[in-house]
Amino acid sequence: GVELACFCQRRADDTAVAERFGVPLYSDVQEMATHEHLEGVVVSAPTHLHLPCVEKCIAGARDRQKALGEERLGLRAILVEKPLCEDLHSALRLVELAEKAGV
Repeated sequence: GVELACFCQRRADDTAVAERFGVPLYSDVQEMATHEHLEGVVVSAPTHLHLPCVEKCIAGARDRQKALGEERLGLRAILVEKPLCEDLHSALRLVELAEKAGV
């Protein structure tokens, strides 16, 4: 099964969704991925933010991995809504980052 671990959005003052599901709310993707044990992430944001969100998710997951002394990255999958990115260069960069991280 799937369990919602947390919720991240730009507006930290809009707590309705996090409160509804009883999960922590973050306004910084990297902070979220550093503090939460996340096996999967869904990126549902404006297209121009897809690449930065994925970069920050992976960076946060690596920070967590190092802090805990884990051999393997806990993050297993990132689902990004379509379109993947605004341009081919960004999309290729996103895929390269994910592949290098084993996501």
